[in-house]
Order: sequence, then structure tokens, then C-alpha cells
Amino acid sequence: MTFRDMLLAAGLLTLLPAASATPGTGLRGDQGGEAYRERVDKDLMAYGEIKKIAERTFDARVVNQRLEAEPRDGPPRYHLRLIRRDGTVIDVILHAKTGEILTVKGSD
Repeated sequence: MTFRDMLLAAGLLTLLPAASATPGTGLRGDQGGEAYRERVDKDLMAYGEIKKIAERTFDARVVNQRLEAEPRDGPPRYHLRLIRRDGTVIDVILHAKTGEILTVKGSD
């Protein structure tokens, strides 16, 4: 198991910079990752804006987030976990380009 596989399993891969360029592109170091981030980020809402939308809508605090920038099915999306003051956990999926709420799951 590689370090990357361990991070994927732990759900921590989104905390690292994007993977470097594919072989043969002529990019060195993190240049491939920078190019990827520039291509993806220009169309997506900033995480801070997405966080504000979720926290205001659900009167809760974001405790975990994950960006799925290029999913195989559907639009790019942010997966957020929020906790209310009463301890209720809410899992929300928001459209990463528009901020539209796609899915809400709550637990008591």
C-alpha cells in the first residue's frame, strides 16, 4: 500500500496538493498540480463562500469538507459535514460552481 493509498483510505488526500503532471507533459515538480488547480479552480466557487452558504442555511458549523472537482457522475461538488449546537450532524452536498444544495442528510 502506497502513502497515497493510505491517505485515500483515511480521507486525507484532499488536504494535499493535486497530483503532479502525467508523464510526457514536460512539467516538473508541482507545475502539473498548479496547472490542474488553475483549470479546475477558475470555474468553482471558493470554499469560503460554500462554507458561508452551508453555515447560514443550517445554522451549524462545518467540521469536515471534501471537494470532488471532477466526479464521474454529475457536477463538481463539495461534501460538507456540519454540527449544530444541539449535536445534530448534517451531511450536505453542494454544487461547486453554483452553491446549490444538492443533497442533505441529517442524524439526530
